[in-house]
Amino acid sequence: MVYFFAMNFDRLYFAKQITLAELGVYGIARNLADVVSQLVARASGSVLYPSVAAAGLEPMQLRQRLLRGRRVMLALAAAGVGVFLSLSHLIIGLLYDPRYEGAAIILPILCVGVWFSILTSCNDSILMGLGRPAFPAFSNAGKLATYIIGMPLAFYYSGFIAAVAVIASGELVKYVVLWAFTRREHFHFGRDDLVLTIFFGLVALVAHHILVIAGLGGGVQQIHLRSLLEAVSI
Repeated sequence: MVYFFAMNFDRLYFAKQITLAELGVYGIARNLADVVSQLVARASGSVLYPSVAAAGLEPMQLRQRLLRGRRVMLALAAAGVGVFLSLSHLIIGLLYDPRYEGAAIILPILCVGVWFSILTSCNDSILMGLGRPAFPAFSNAGKLATYIIGMPLAFYYSGFIAAVAVIASGELVKYVVLWAFTRREHFHFGRDDLVLTIFFGLVALVAHHILVIAGLGGGVQQIHLRSLLEAVSI
């Protein structure tokens, strides 16, 4: 139940607070963001969980065995999400008409949350394999509490976009709670995750800079790119 409401509280809350048109725009951004996070979560559940469960090692030994492979996997994920964040306005501009351009503001914010969601889903699978399902449950409870308290306050005082930012921060809270439990078990990847998070930010900045140089940094450039593609197709 905690997992269900943590995953869907935003949709339930926004359904009563914003217009149907705004909810549709938000749904587009949320669905695109979920594609990335669910892909990594599915891979973690299919690969990491059975591997950890079959290894039968103590946490410290398992950490050493997983360290290198985890770094490579998450570095690739960081690069992919960073580029996706930078391209988000172009993706929305190409897939949808101008009525949905608001999703181009929401999607980059959600992508930040997607990155922390990827970190936690990776750790969730490892902890489930170690036979510690309570830790992911407590981290989901922290995420849900952030939504229940933070979203109404942010929406009331600062509006819809601020509430979307709380959704992204909920993933960070979930990660911090999970990190606290894994640290107690001497099975945490805090330094690695910090370096990977910095790498994620750098990739997003570099990709955005390249787009700006290419004249595709956002705004009217979206229209130019769409017009170019239409001309080529003609």
